[in-house]
Amino acid sequence: MHPKRLSAVLLTITLPLLPCAGAQADDGNFSDLFTNGKVNGYLRSFEWTNSNFYNSPVNNSIFVAGGMLKAESGELDHFSAGVAFYTAHTPQSTYNDPLNYDPTLGTNLDTLGQSYINYHNGWVNVRQGRQAIDTPFANTADYRMIPALYQGTTMDLTPSEDFGFTFGRITRYKSWTSATFDRTNNETAGPFEKSGYPFQNFPGLATTGFWYAGAHDVLNFGSEKLTSQLWYYDFMNIAHLSFIDEKLSFKAIGDFKPFVGFQYANEKNDSAALFGAVDSTPYGLQIGTDFGQNNVAAAAIHIPAHPGTFNNGGLASPYTDGYGSAALFTGNMLFPTEGLGSGNAYQLSGSHTFNESWSSWATYNRFNQTASALLPAQAIDEYVVSFSYAAHGFFKGWKVMDMLGYSTLAGNSYHFTQNRLMAQYGF
Repeated sequence: MHPKRLSAVLLTITLPLLPCAGAQADDGNFSDLFTNGKVNGYLRSFEWTNSNFYNSPVNNSIFVAGGMLKAESGELDHFSAGVAFYTAHTPQSTYNDPLNYDPTLGTNLDTLGQSYINYHNGWVNVRQGRQAIDTPFANTADYRMIPALYQGTTMDLTPSEDFGFTFGRITRYKSWTSATFDRTNNETAGPFEKSGYPFQNFPGLATTGFWYAGAHDVLNFGSEKLTSQLWYYDFMNIAHLSFIDEKLSFKAIGDFKPFVGFQYANEKNDSAALFGAVDSTPYGLQIGTDFGQNNVAAAAIHIPAHPGTFNNGGLASPYTDGYGSAALFTGNMLFPTEGLGSGNAYQLSGSHTFNESWSSWATYNRFNQTASALLPAQAIDEYVVSFSYAAHGFFKGWKVMDMLGYSTLAGNSYHFTQNRLMAQYGF
């Protein structure tokens, strides 16, 4: 379908549901736009520390502070509007020192990140403009100062809590580190852009965005529950991606609630795509259990090698590469699975909730990267531990989180350590 036609189709689908002018007097009046509106936001800061980077014994750290302020109107004849302003700033002396500056935080940015018109009628919701979306391979990845945001048209159809569809046509993108919406992505611009052979033509490449369609369903079989997701993406000028995510939860055995999950992705392109030939077929398995205030899981993903294709058979995930926000079982903190090419990824993870305020989680990840024409086979190990505190009572709204990651590369004498300390007040 022609790119410009899809946005029109998403809006046209809902036209029969729109109220006729003056036909529904009980849909509110003009004052409802203001009296039923709401304002929210947060103040956020990061203290970010890096120690070494495998081949460089350089330590750096950076402090960034900022936040978000969002205003949403009430509804009038099912329509409403919203805007959100984001800011992130760091001391000028730090910003000017390349050895003491981590560019992934997106420092010294001010942007109108959201500005949209929304239509909501029963189980139909349509949104047009700058907005946040949450899908497996395009989402906000909101663990820096300013989230990734998108410009376009989205539609959610939710006939029931357990069943629904979502569609979207995205034309422009704003990354963590950009103040503007443009036609680039994480592969072609910003701190994670691919460059050098064979990616020398990537920096600055423009695309016409992407469209997606997804469905989710929850089926109950007595004491068992099957949660399913099916997604399709057309990353225009790049590749087509299909993704299946299944989770089967079993009957509780005492305090234990076991589950098993399966994932499969298939990504290919047609004709002369910007990234060259793309052929990626990852699949994975996860087993685990919840018990009390705890969770443990083990997962593995295999990404077959396809020599002569993009990243030796790796996923071309232009809006999550570098961010680690793709919905894969083996989600790494420092080196996301979706950007490492072909190979085998393994993860052991666990979490514990101490009380309503304190929680923690930890993971061990290994990625055995397949040898390619450009790089030998190598193994990457990563260890992550995190603690978070959410205040209640008088200090409700405050949240503090610390995440420590340590990674080693087989055969390399250096390691890589990163600590992320975040403080946030939400209102």
